[in-house]
Amino acid sequence: TNGTGEAMGSEIAVGEAKFTAKNSILTNKSDGPMFYITNTTATATLDSTQLVQDGDVLIQAASDRWGNEGKNGGCFTLNAMHQELKGKIFANTISRVTLNLQSGSHWTGSFNEDYTADAAVLNLAKDAVWEVTGNSYLTTISDADMTFNNINSNGHKIYYDKKANPNLGGKTYKLPGGGKLIAK
Repeated sequence: TNGTGEAMGSEIAVGEAKFTAKNSILTNKSDGPMFYITNTTATATLDSTQLVQDGDVLIQAASDRWGNEGKNGGCFTLNAMHQELKGKIFANTISRVTLNLQSGSHWTGSFNEDYTADAAVLNLAKDAVWEVTGNSYLTTISDADMTFNNINSNGHKIYYDKKANPNLGGKTYKLPGGGKLIAK
């Protein structure tokens, strides 16, 4: 929605949902996730939008009671531009989440800390910042800042899939804040 509550760019096709918000305020009055995706593929694009929520989960992609068991996970992509984000990101064994932190975005949270996601993908622009709040397990990580100075680890470890990230060479990288980026 835009600032007046009018829907902008929302469309639902068979098996796919898209949502765009710019210069808006989105409020979640429950303690559940801000974005909950099940039995569908969805993409949300946020630009300069304030997120207000009581809970500490930003995204949860999971299977639920809808769809065919074993094939009803969620596949979610969040594109964030000039965006403040806060909260944990989870996905279950048949679900995938991609977070694209684009220009001017700042995210405080952890990604796949329970190490269950089918895929956990993070792409960071050079001027995007990740403030890590817990150990995280990524399938792939792409950072335009190859020094990883835009990841404040706060002493936490970030694990990445060695085979899915050949450009990282299976190495361990020291991160600002005392943590490490480690091949798994």
